[in-house]
Amino acid sequence: MSGKSEDRSVGEGSEEILEATPFTHVKRLTFDGNDSFATYSLTAKGDSTQVVWSFDGDMGMNPIARYMGLMIEKMLAPDYEKGLKNLKEIVEKP
Repeated sequence: MSGKSEDRSVGEGSEEILEATPFTHVKRLTFDGNDSFATYSLTAKGDSTQVVWSFDGDMGMNPIARYMGLMIEKMLAPDYEKGLKNLKEIVEKP
């Protein structure tokens, strides 16, 4: 999947699903030219499912990239939370 963000600071990129285990996890490669991975882990909790996202990437030895790595959660969290909220609304529809 590829796309272009309306937010100029995000830019263009693509995503590719690398691993998927039904009812357990999905791991995907994100952003062209950058080996960063987003993982969605799913855990059954009674009659519901807990979904947790994580983001991993190698920032190398560049001090600016390493500093940005410290802020990546704050930058990505609002979009991930919005996506998880939308997912919850879709799967809970009667």
